[in-house]
Amino acid sequence: MTFLVLATNETERPTISVDPSTPFDAHEFYAGLRVLNADPGIHQRPDGGFWEYCAVGHLVGDVSELYRWADSGDPDGVSRKAYVFAAWDTRPASELPVEYQFVPLGA
Repeated sequence: MTFLVLATNETERPTISVDPSTPFDAHEFYAGLRVLNADPGIHQRPDGGFWEYCAVGHLVGDVSELYRWADSGDPDGVSRKAYVFAAWDTRPASELPVEYQFVPLGA
């Protein structure tokens, strides 16, 4: 999928246009967040749980259309969870302790 990124100049937050009839795809969802400068990723907490990360702030674009697309195509989040865990399970080998490993999503 190619996202239509709409922004008129560098001082405006980028926005994405998503055709709502497009079937939901978790990789494309996270790729869209990446296009909007949210830099999504995941890492494992010391207690064994997972923490999904997305940047926030003035440089991050408007994510509302992406989340509307996700909410309509993956309302229970099953596809997104499966994608996130698959990305974690296939991460490159590292000598770092697991709680210091970070896997980018949508890359």
